[in-house]
Amino acid sequence: MTSSGSPTVASSLPASFKNPFSGATGTGAYEDRGTFAAPAATTSGISSYSDSATTQYNIKGHGKTAALTLVLTSGQ
Repeated sequence: MTSSGSPTVASSLPASFKNPFSGATGTGAYEDRGTFAAPAATTSGISSYSDSATTQYNIKGHGKTAALTLVLTSGQ
């Protein structure tokens, strides 16, 4: 399923939210993954969000050279 909660997540981020490596804001700092199980983009410093029919979510990220192993979930 595609993400349906990301506009809420994006609008909840502070205006100062940025990619720590590039300094980019907006979609250069975060992404809405269209598939819940998909990996985060390989952009260094990206924060990545996806949900599954708004019943569960996860937040992933990509470090300087590799995907982060920490994945935040809804716990369901």
